[in-house]
Amino acid sequence: MGNKSDKVSTQESSPWEGQQPFLRDIFSQAQGLFDQGPQQYYPGQTVAPFSPQTQLGMDLTTQRALGGSQQQNQFGNYLSQQFGQQNFDPASIGQYGYQAAGGIGQVITYTDTCSGQNRNKYIASTLLQLVK
Repeated sequence: MGNKSDKVSTQESSPWEGQQPFLRDIFSQAQGLFDQGPQQYYPGQTVAPFSPQTQLGMDLTTQRALGGSQQQNQFGNYLSQQFGQQNFDPASIGQYGYQAAGGIGQVITYTDTCSGQNRNKYIASTLLQLVK
């Protein structure tokens, strides 16, 4: 049949000849820097300070997180007073809620949602009415 010819291919993995002198120079400089030992860190401030507006925003956020809002505090105080009394009237919570809530447009509550849990229908209906 036909002749079988063995083909040999050679592949080089060295950098392009035109780059080799530059690479040798770069690696030589890197070795020189390494041989000098650890560098001293800059002793001054290395980050920019917050702008006055950013600092004010963070301060106000912290103040709100630590102190709550006046509306939340009023409503929380009212609930504490009402729950501490023997003759608690669930209907009255909504009447005061409208006054205390003022500009509340959304209420988020967190609860365990295990099946069979007894949820407080009075609180749920009151909070629903407050955001309507």
